[in-house]
Amino acid sequence: MWLVLSTSVLTFFVRDNLLQFTAVKMLWCLIIFWVFVCGSLIYLFRNLFWKYYLKISWPFAIKFTIFATIFFLIEEFIAVSINNYFYPITKGAVVLTASTNYWEVISQHSVVIFIPILVIFSLFIKFFKLNPQKSFLYFGIIGTLAEISIGGVMSLLEFAMWIFVYGLMVYLPSRVD
Repeated sequence: MWLVLSTSVLTFFVRDNLLQFTAVKMLWCLIIFWVFVCGSLIYLFRNLFWKYYLKISWPFAIKFTIFATIFFLIEEFIAVSINNYFYPITKGAVVLTASTNYWEVISQHSVVIFIPILVIFSLFIKFFKLNPQKSFLYFGIIGTLAEISIGGVMSLLEFAMWIFVYGLMVYLPSRVD
């Protein structure tokens, strides 16, 4: 609810500025494609995923890191695709990711930086016996703090979006049984 409300208010206030309005449209695209569509698929197929995921006999830290990275790669693909779609309008002045090149983003900016965080978070999950819902929230908060460090305090206004964006990356792989 807060996600839609806060983004709607933001949309209303920036509607007269083309670049800011385009940036908000990019956020809406991320919300629609990653949070709503992929989030719904993650939720609907969670039991099927867990059925096979829990049969993998690897150590939890390795299994969690690999699968969370896969979800991270999917989210970055969506974000870079949104960047590329809006690039003719923004000419790179407004971006969701550090580059319009997917391979550059994942190898030099986002995914490669988050892999050590995912390893540490897997230990955190195991030690505190977190369920997927708590992992979703905690990693969402970690992601929100990462976005604040990049985009400044204004990123805090979209905390609900960032919690969903980052939380969905770890929701399925955080199941420990």
